[in-house]
Amino acid sequence: MTALHSYWPTEGEISRCIKTEAESMSDAALLSVHQETPLSIRNAGSSSKRATTEDELLDSFLTTDLPEGTLLLVITGASGAGKSHMIRWLAAHLERDPRAEKMHVIRVPKSASLKSVVELILEPLSGDERFAQARSELEDAVSSVNPEDGAIHFLANLQIALREEARILKAKLGGEPNHPDIRALKSKLNHAQNLPNYFNDSALTQYFQRDVMPRIVERAIRGKDEAQDEQFPQFKVADLKLPDDVDLGGAGQSVKRYYQTILNRGQDDDGYKVAAEVLNSVIDKAIRNLFRLNQAMGGVTLEEIVLRIRDLLLEEGKELVLLIEDFAALSGIQEVLLSVCIQEAVRDGQTVRSPMRTALAVTDGYELTSRDTINTRAKREWVVESILPSEEDVLKRTECLVAAYLNAARWGEMELLRKFEQSRNDGTMGLTNWVEVYRDEIESEEESKLLEAFGSVNDVPLFPYNKHAIGKLADDFLRKGGDLQFNPRTVINHVIRDPLNRHRINFENEAFPPSNFSDHPAKASLASWISSKNLGQEIEGRLRQTIIYWGGNPDMPENLASINSGIFKTFSLPTPEELDIGAPPGPVDPPPDIPIPPVIIAPPENNAFIEGWQERLEKWVTGERLPQRYANDLRKSIISALNSAVDWNAACIKPVIANQNIIELPHAAGNRPSNEKNLVIAKSTRDDDGQLRRTMLAFLRCDNQGSTLDYPEAAEDTALIANTLDRLVPEYLDGIAKEASKDASILATALVRQGRVLGVVPKKVAGRPSIVEAVFSPAPEFVSSTHPPDSPEKRWLDLKTEAASVRKALQDLLATKIGAFQGTGSTVYAIDIARLKLIEEETLPPLKELDPDQRAHFRNITKNQLQSRSNSIARNLSDLNTLIRSALGEEFDKQVIVNEVRQLIDLAEEAGVWPPQFPHQKQALLNRLDEFRDSPVSDALDKLEHITTAVSIENLDDVIYALGKIDIDETHRINKFIELLNLFMKELGAEINSREQADQGMSIADLVAKNQTVLDELKSIFASSNGS
Repeated sequence: MTALHSYWPTEGEISRCIKTEAESMSDAALLSVHQETPLSIRNAGSSSKRATTEDELLDSFLTTDLPEGTLLLVITGASGAGKSHMIRWLAAHLERDPRAEKMHVIRVPKSASLKSVVELILEPLSGDERFAQARSELEDAVSSVNPEDGAIHFLANLQIALREEARILKAKLGGEPNHPDIRALKSKLNHAQNLPNYFNDSALTQYFQRDVMPRIVERAIRGKDEAQDEQFPQFKVADLKLPDDVDLGGAGQSVKRYYQTILNRGQDDDGYKVAAEVLNSVIDKAIRNLFRLNQAMGGVTLEEIVLRIRDLLLEEGKELVLLIEDFAALSGIQEVLLSVCIQEAVRDGQTVRSPMRTALAVTDGYELTSRDTINTRAKREWVVESILPSEEDVLKRTECLVAAYLNAARWGEMELLRKFEQSRNDGTMGLTNWVEVYRDEIESEEESKLLEAFGSVNDVPLFPYNKHAIGKLADDFLRKGGDLQFNPRTVINHVIRDPLNRHRINFENEAFPPSNFSDHPAKASLASWISSKNLGQEIEGRLRQTIIYWGGNPDMPENLASINSGIFKTFSLPTPEELDIGAPPGPVDPPPDIPIPPVIIAPPENNAFIEGWQERLEKWVTGERLPQRYANDLRKSIISALNSAVDWNAACIKPVIANQNIIELPHAAGNRPSNEKNLVIAKSTRDDDGQLRRTMLAFLRCDNQGSTLDYPEAAEDTALIANTLDRLVPEYLDGIAKEASKDASILATALVRQGRVLGVVPKKVAGRPSIVEAVFSPAPEFVSSTHPPDSPEKRWLDLKTEAASVRKALQDLLATKIGAFQGTGSTVYAIDIARLKLIEEETLPPLKELDPDQRAHFRNITKNQLQSRSNSIARNLSDLNTLIRSALGEEFDKQVIVNEVRQLIDLAEEAGVWPPQFPHQKQALLNRLDEFRDSPVSDALDKLEHITTAVSIENLDDVIYALGKIDIDETHRINKFIELLNLFMKELGAEINSREQADQGMSIADLVAKNQTVLDELKSIFASSNGS
């Protein structure tokens, strides 16, 4: 059997003696662990408090000064602070205190359902036949509500209560038009009027019946389970907000308007908060209606029945005492019971009913509509404190609580019951000092020494804890907002019960504490030292956890000598002595003939720098987020080392200085989104062996020393940094290469698109050689002519001009992405054509190196923009192709046309019939004819035909390619000449007709007759263009 096995409570006794809720413990177990409660008292309406004691609370409750025959004592505090425990403690005292001999005590446990509360209250009438019918009907009423239908019926009763509340508020507003809280009252009225429809809307009601109402009403129907978290049976803001799967669009208009304009009104959920306040003010009434407790039973109301109990007790000479462990358990009868509790027992100097004393516990945060009534009647409240004067006080109370529960569980419930009963019979012991310290009668001397290694509190051995372990567990679970707060429930659950339950089997198997006892790491130096011992992963992990919790998590290995070796022996671990850690050796004087080397002492500012970072890193690996300022300092140190470590010559790529924002640190502020290419230092801050902290400190220390190696820790730091950079440098270069390849594909695609616009790229680009030729072909030289603003021609030629102006810069940028470089120079010695790929993307992402003009160009060569710019000009040119071909015919001889037109021009001049309305003289027209003669008409028509074909099949690449190949200005000159020639023929024909009609001589007729053949031929050629 493992040493000290008898001091680790059994699973059964842990369950029976270490309970979360006071109500579920026997009186013996409860009082055996009772510790003096930190209490204070404050007057109603006051914020100031003074410390008080349990004895003062007891004396106050049992005072004989009851002028009205009633007393109301209110105990408040945070959830888990021990309010219910105080009610149980008070109940236990009333059983023994002679002052309570004539008191009938009813204790309502916090887990009670409404049914059990009513049964407890009615118990004194169990033998009174006069109330048999009333009792029977009441019990039937509270039993008739089942969990399945409770939420539906509660919702219906809630709507009734809300409408009644609306009538009350409306009457109050009508009666007090100048009420100081008029706006608040109007807001509440608005919610009281709208909430019934909100809950009852067909699109929303299923959500409220299924997901909201059951939580509110379940406490009254079922009571509270011990394992449940502390949840108030009240509405919260979140209950009123509709989840995404609830379709508000299907709700009625008035409900949508209420949700969007009234519930969502104001900042910080103000509308929701007011609505929740209104709802919580009527919960008691709605639950009371649900259980029909508002109705007369057997001719009497519940209030009358409870008052009758006080009458019967008066006849017996007794007082009624009501002890309520949680006022929330009384939802449905809070108002009734409060009314009964404060009804005077003395009237006109005569006792008319039994005196009544009530003690009730109310958790901070629980909204009480009757708070003012309670404060007025109680006059003061007793506060169970969670925030104590110092952290030392919290730790001391926690240690005492741990020791008390350990001692109780070691005795076991049956023995506690026996000892408690014996103390009651003897009458010689107090209520809480009757249990002595448990000792194993057969423990050996060795076990006794091992037990002493863990220490004790109030003579109770703390095994399997010690004060370090309790302090560390308290830090894990009791710290809120940076401060330790005393919370007995948390101590019981997480410091005592959970470790004892979960790890007893580990202790029996000589494996306690397990390596996964917590996620906390040992200090960096210590973790590294443990790893160097090569003890195996499991032993090293257990050793670390033992040192962290039972050893105070020291900084250095030599500090282990101060930890009692008995702890390591009990946990079946190697002791510090076995790991070569003993008392620090004394100084050894060097031989006199050997000079003493100077001791290198870091400057104070460096010491402060390192110490600050050591503390910071320790907090970081234990869960504290590294603030952005320090995270950036750490990134800067890492990136500085990285940039120095990259061998750009070996990489043969253009140097790209890394920015610190690519360093991703776990649990630190300032990280880029994870979808970006980051250098991840570590996936988490888990650092069992201390390597992460030592490495980060090495980067920081090296950077702080100006990257020199002239400091004591330089050798170790260099090794740690090199180990990390061996991973980071290839990752960084790989990231640069991948990013460069991605950029290269974008640039290559852009250059191919703009190359087609410029007419220097083949129609089909396939294979790397053709891609190389396409992306590196130079931009052609061309002179842009003038076109009307916003015309298709102007917009297309502007795009060509823009493409030509940025092409060389984009080609140079592409070379930096796929080129081979040496040193820091910009000369490209070779390019890696294997990385040249084209992408099929609608838009091209702008690269970070692009200037504003280049970024604008990238936007202009998206497929949508190219489609927009090319469509109009392509259609125009396609139409022009049709016009020119119609004018010239499919089979034409340009020289024949030129000769015959020249002959016609000469004849028109000779005959004196030059058209007076024609805008040009002979020489100007001849010049235009010569231009036409020299124009590549056939070539232009072939290219226009390609455009016509591309437009007809709606192929963007073919359209762009054809547009890039054609000389738009040349094509327009051809068309302009044809239009001019058409005009000349029209005006010439009109002039000849005019002369003939005027009969001005035979010269015209002779001219016409002489040149009839020529005229007929020309007219035939240009017939289709005449008048166009």
